[in-house]
Amino acid sequence: MREFILVFILGIFPLLLYAQGKPSSITTTYEQVRPSIVGIEVDSGRTKKAKYIFRGRYYGTGFFLAKNLIITTQEVIQDQLHARCILANRQSKMAKVVAYDDKTPLVLLEIDHPQTQPLPIAKSFDIGEFAMVVGNPYKSISRVFQTACSFGVISGQYDFRRGSYTLANAIETDAAVNPGNYGGPLVNLDGKVVGVIFSGFVESRLAGLAIPSPSITSFLKRFRKKQIPVPDDIFVLQSFPVFVGISLRQEGEKVIVDYVDPESSAYEAKIQEGDVLLALGTQKIDTASKFYSWVQRYFVGQKIKIIIKRGNRILEIPIILRSRFM
Repeated sequence: MREFILVFILGIFPLLLYAQGKPSSITTTYEQVRPSIVGIEVDSGRTKKAKYIFRGRYYGTGFFLAKNLIITTQEVIQDQLHARCILANRQSKMAKVVAYDDKTPLVLLEIDHPQTQPLPIAKSFDIGEFAMVVGNPYKSISRVFQTACSFGVISGQYDFRRGSYTLANAIETDAAVNPGNYGGPLVNLDGKVVGVIFSGFVESRLAGLAIPSPSITSFLKRFRKKQIPVPDDIFVLQSFPVFVGISLRQEGEKVIVDYVDPESSAYEAKIQEGDVLLALGTQKIDTASKFYSWVQRYFVGQKIKIIIKRGNRILEIPIILRSRFM
């Protein structure tokens, strides 16, 4: 117990000293960054492959990266080409998607609002450096015009893997990340962006993840050099594979759920580890590869039934399919 108290004191003491020595620095950074933050809402209500399939309303955060350009993530935009942006002056404006990154979940929006000052991008950062998450958690900007912030440190950097996807050099932070923060900036106390928030879970535990600043700079450079194709309806429908959020293992003739991603529609539908997968819609599933193959015949936003066996019960679980990064 004595050792625990000592570790706690040593861990919190430098932060208390910092806050006591510079009581206004966090507030100053927040006020500096806040005018460039944007609340984003996307209503993905229909697709070209089916009539009037309601897929819900997604919301998140973005920020001005350059004149008339807002950056966010695909978790927020999904596979849409337009988004509603709530600006710091409480104006609501539509923006169009001009680029989906092919290397990260970053998305670039164009909006007619040249007077907003873009946030500068940090060239480097250090593990242990203080940082803030600023954004639109739980629709705080849309509902009460309140841009929220949380405070912590850059706690690590490593390659983040989810299924077959890998993001190199992702930043981990212990600053609180909540639904709605995705797409928003992780900034240092100089008000420079060190990363873009794209997830709140690491291996089933709560911890913020951000796309590092060099990846942001690279994305913007490739966009300006026209090295990224401008998206259109055909591009969108072809480019985003369905993501269910489960990993499977084979045990004889049984296909068993081995892992459920905490940021997936499978998790929201309460599919559990250990469930035995029987069918996808009307298609019987007897191998893991058949499931992965068949699910890609559907499309993002479609509602299907996954039939499982849990103990002695057979359950039909409805699930709305999402795209890769959501």
